Amino acid sequence: MPQRCPDVSSRTVRFLQTFFDDLDSQLPAQRGVGGVPSSTDFLLYDLPTIRDLLADDFERHTTEMLELSPMRLFIGAGTLVRGVVLYAYVAADDAIDVVALELQVAE
Repeated sequence: MPQRCPDVSSRTVRFLQTFFDDLDSQLPAQRGVGGVPSSTDFLLYDLPTIRDLLADDFERHTTEMLELSPMRLFIGAGTLVRGVVLYAYVAADDAIDVVALELQVAE
């Protein structure tokens, strides 16, 4: 049996348009004066690590939202933001679809 390279994700993680709408409503397009990260900063510095966690073991790194709902929550912290909540589910093709985002930014 071939060994999986540790850098290769086991599942595809897709970020739907609603995720990007949430991101744009919570972070500015340009880095803020008080050190507030931009949406691009979040995409480059915080999201890759979170994406890799979800791709590697979605069920272990998320919590059921409701017992009968397919939606699961990732709750964590980032490098640039204090808190991150992602709403995601396993799609019919076994990929992870991330549909929503809530951020807590340090003030």
